[in-house]
Amino acid sequence: MPSVREQLEHWKRAIPRQEADDFSLDSKHVRVCAKHFDSSDIIRTDDFMITGDAWSLPRDKLRLRPNAIPRLFYGLPEYFTMPKPRPRTVRPPLKRPREPQTTARNLRVCAKTA
Repeated sequence: MPSVREQLEHWKRAIPRQEADDFSLDSKHVRVCAKHFDSSDIIRTDDFMITGDAWSLPRDKLRLRPNAIPRLFYGLPEYFTMPKPRPRTVRPPLKRPREPQTTARNLRVCAKTA
């Protein structure tokens, strides 16, 4: 469980389990296994650059990325499992053609208003 209070609150809201007299998510003995996290949230290897060469070594102990939240709960109704949100894409603004500037020379006077 995370030690940062804000992140712990996110985890509490995400985990579909109620706290009772004999169970609390605040306990230091509570753990969440890797199957409840998206595979992109788990760090399985350490990557290094040594003398210009890239090395990747498997970790003995898995590690979570910062801001990882348990999202996958198999065996429960689907609404308990929240898919990881896709990163937002930024679209370039559409360029609109310029409107011609209206000047006094370009305006025509209507016969009724003149």
